[in-house]
Amino acid sequence: MVAVACWGALGLAASVWPALRLAWVAVGAAIAAAALLDAHRARRVGATLTATRVLVPILAVGRRHAYQVRLETPTDARVELTDLLHLDAEEVPVPTLVHVPAGRAARVPLSVRPTSRGRFDAGDLITRTRSPWGAWDHQRRHRQVGTVRVFPDIGGAAGGALETADLRVPPAGARRAPRRGHGLEFKELRDYREGDALRLVDWKATARRGRPITREYEDQRDQQVLLVLDCGVRMRARDDALSHFDHVLNAALRLAAVALVQGDAVGCATIAHDQPRMLLPRKSRAALGRLVQGLYDLQPGHRVPDYLADARLLLDRLRRHSLVVFLTTLRDEDEPELLAATHLLRRRHRVTVASVRETVIDDLQQAPIVTEDDAARWASALEYGQARARVVGRLRQRGVDVMDVPPRQLSSALAAHYWRLKRAGTM
Repeated sequence: MVAVACWGALGLAASVWPALRLAWVAVGAAIAAAALLDAHRARRVGATLTATRVLVPILAVGRRHAYQVRLETPTDARVELTDLLHLDAEEVPVPTLVHVPAGRAARVPLSVRPTSRGRFDAGDLITRTRSPWGAWDHQRRHRQVGTVRVFPDIGGAAGGALETADLRVPPAGARRAPRRGHGLEFKELRDYREGDALRLVDWKATARRGRPITREYEDQRDQQVLLVLDCGVRMRARDDALSHFDHVLNAALRLAAVALVQGDAVGCATIAHDQPRMLLPRKSRAALGRLVQGLYDLQPGHRVPDYLADARLLLDRLRRHSLVVFLTTLRDEDEPELLAATHLLRRRHRVTVASVRETVIDDLQQAPIVTEDDAARWASALEYGQARARVVGRLRQRGVDVMDVPPRQLSSALAAHYWRLKRAGTM
């Protein structure tokens, strides 16, 4: 730019003193030749520049992940780097200026915080290489092959860090007390006691020992848990950075981790989804990974759950007694259908309805009333909350376990509910 300015000044002088015209032409030709040479060098440096992203292929939604971009070129270069990582992140890509030394790799630290789960293309890297004399920039797109998968944050957002929590230990005071009864799991043979039912007498053992012998059973320990996820339009609501469905999925996986450690089999089913998924209950070390792999890309759609039809399908697929947990959002118009659905399932299973309550409703009821609009919003929120409470009350009257909690409390509430059932032996 300085050379061009000097050349321009020389041109003005040549217009006054014609003897300078030849010098002006010569200087212009020299500047043009230098510019062409600088452009060639910029192109050569840009063509030899390599850019590679070093990022783990699996991320957690809502968490910030650090990664690096590796830049390398045979000659010194000043590079402007822009990463087009195709994640639904809150931040807009910002160019980063980097000096790449000749023959050595420069590692550029970057970070990303994905806000949506699913499978994403790796995205490309854009570099703009400044020419040695600063006259040109050479832009190049570096294709990055592969995909990035964003999983639910079961370690953080799901109500506690799984990597640090001892899931084998129930909350304080929650100790399981197995009942002596007529469960499905044989425990031992013992002498007959007054009051034992005759159908529990083991006649072969009685004949062999010469005295009445009774079979004793205990509640089955390896039980089944089926998590039913509502993927309908109501779950698209957001009270914070995560949607209600993300909170539900995090809570479901958190409960699955707890139940699997206790030896229970865990499965999952979706309702109000265009392509319903059914992962039958299993218990193994790989079961949690199977659930995460099968559910991580789920997104809420635009349907409304048909609880009764879904209950019939679940009843056909789930033969063994299970704890069935509906994770949904209750509405007063759901009452007749939900009562019928839970009544149908309770013939064979223990049913829990875990409803996500919008925090905006609580906020409106606690907000100060200053204007008529404030009063109208308060009244609407009160009416909505009362209608919801009536649905919860009727379900509880029918023997259905119901919890109605804000999204951030869902995970801990579910885990506590599971421990209560486990402690009482009523799963």
